[in-house]
Amino acid sequence: AAFAYNWTTEDGNIVEGATTLTPTVDAAGMYVLEESDEVYDCVSMDTTIVTEDDDVPVAMVAHPDAINCINSTVTLDGSGSSSGANYTYLWTTQDGNIVSGETTNMAVVDAGGTYTLSVTNTENGCISTSSQTVEEDTNTPVYTTAGATLTCNAPSGELCVMVSTPFDSVVWSGNGQNGTCLTVNEGGEYEFTVYGSNGCTSTGSTTAEDQTALPSVSVSTPQSLGCGVTSVELDASASSSGAEFSYTWTTTNGHFVSGTDDNVATVDQAGLYTFTVTNNNTGCTSSASVEVFDGAQAPDASFTYSVDYNVVTVYGNPLQGAYTSTWEYDGNTVSGDTATFSFNDNGDYEICHYQENNCGIDTSCSTISITAIQPLSYSENIVNVSCNGESDGSISIVGSGGVGELSIVWTGPNGFASSDFEISGLSAGNYSMTMVDEGNHSIAGDFTITEPDPISVQSSITNETSTTNDGSIDLTVTGGTPPYTFSWSNGSTEEDPKDLTKGEYTVTITDANGCTYTETFSVGTTGINDPDFVENFELFPNPAGTQTKVSFKFTENISGNLKIIDFTGKVVKSYNVAGQDMVLKLDISDMQSGIYMIKLESKNKIAVRKLIKI
Repeated sequence: AAFAYNWTTEDGNIVEGATTLTPTVDAAGMYVLEESDEVYDCVSMDTTIVTEDDDVPVAMVAHPDAINCINSTVTLDGSGSSSGANYTYLWTTQDGNIVSGETTNMAVVDAGGTYTLSVTNTENGCISTSSQTVEEDTNTPVYTTAGATLTCNAPSGELCVMVSTPFDSVVWSGNGQNGTCLTVNEGGEYEFTVYGSNGCTSTGSTTAEDQTALPSVSVSTPQSLGCGVTSVELDASASSSGAEFSYTWTTTNGHFVSGTDDNVATVDQAGLYTFTVTNNNTGCTSSASVEVFDGAQAPDASFTYSVDYNVVTVYGNPLQGAYTSTWEYDGNTVSGDTATFSFNDNGDYEICHYQENNCGIDTSCSTISITAIQPLSYSENIVNVSCNGESDGSISIVGSGGVGELSIVWTGPNGFASSDFEISGLSAGNYSMTMVDEGNHSIAGDFTITEPDPISVQSSITNETSTTNDGSIDLTVTGGTPPYTFSWSNGSTEEDPKDLTKGEYTVTITDANGCTYTETFSVGTTGINDPDFVENFELFPNPAGTQTKVSFKFTENISGNLKIIDFTGKVVKSYNVAGQDMVLKLDISDMQSGIYMIKLESKNKIAVRKLIKI
């Protein structure tokens, strides 16, 4: 059969497919489907209602704070958006940076930029967006400075920092004072910090230049009036000079001929004169006064002196006014009212004094005797090396006499050299020294550091016999530094220990200087009436448990019999021996504990040793 379909609606809207079973609509309403049979001309109808779900979510982002030097991150607040289980969130940006919360309604960001929040209704697919811009201000404050110059006219000044915005503040280091300007009265560099409204800071400094230095002032001592002198110059030319300086001379009881505004003035009357130099740029001044005398004194070169060992100090008589005072000795000239001379040797020395002013010159000479200088000498203290081969010797020198400070030079074995008065860590040998004073006098000395001979030991050992503990060690000690002490490994402190059994004994010998010598000695076993062909006959170990060894050494090849005999005289074991140098292992594991005799028979002669079975 052939069917036809037709959709109609009065309150909706069919977009397409009205003659199909699956039309597309875009509006809510009632839709009627009419189905007709084209063969039988039958018609049937049905209706369906399409509803509309247009719940669009709300996307809302609060205005954010700015990123600055206080806040390195800000939170974007989208909590005013739609919320519920059927809503999802997504933050996006093209020019910022999201740190966290990208899929929540609260995101954390750390860069300026535009951020968009998308809110999706998962039930109907509707999406809403909202955007906010985060401002970023991390610029440090901009400033300029103005310094100050401190002078005697203006001893204080103001340092200022000019900031770029009225919201910036300035804090000065050191005193913590706030404000863009700081009043100072000392020169130097002053540091500050500028705090911006965005929390960012800048540091800097500005300088107060100190120009309060006083001019230098120096006035020479003038001549005295008299002895034909009617006027004198007052000379201050050694004071500060230059275009910035001005000069003034004043007096209350004298008289100027000329130069009151110069650094050299002429006067013709006794009195007190004051010179003032002024730095016109800074207002700083310095003054000095000088007195002019009337009636010059005649020079008097007589003098007194004092002698201290080799040093002579001479004292002249000062004059009023300008004059010269010089001293001469051996072609050397010294100026001043006093002088000091040093002499290297005893003797008589002539010193002359010359005193001169405008009234003339006077000369006086005296012969001074120097008698206290003592010849160079020394005392020594020698410490020899304590043990042979060591380096603990020392020599100390105490010098006396001579002139001035003493010095010393040493030479010794193996290139030894020193300039110390006490030398230590010395090995044995010959050492030479030369001691010199400031007058170039010298004295020399030779010294020998000795060391003891090395400790040496000669010994005589008596072996233990086969039946008793009667071994001994007899020592003869030479070298080192007597007396000696002895410490043996068996606890003995004797020089010659006795009643020794077979074994090794170690002795440590200590001499009076603490030097030590160690040697080990062996005490063997010698049988009673051993045949002359027996060179060595020993048991080891002895005492023994399961096995012992017998060591033979004969002067020739021999053959014989070795027997083990118990205390009843019964032969327990018997062995044949042959050769000159041999070791025989004896199995004694089946023997009872006790004392046995080891008996060697050869050439009708017998050698016996004692065996202890444990």
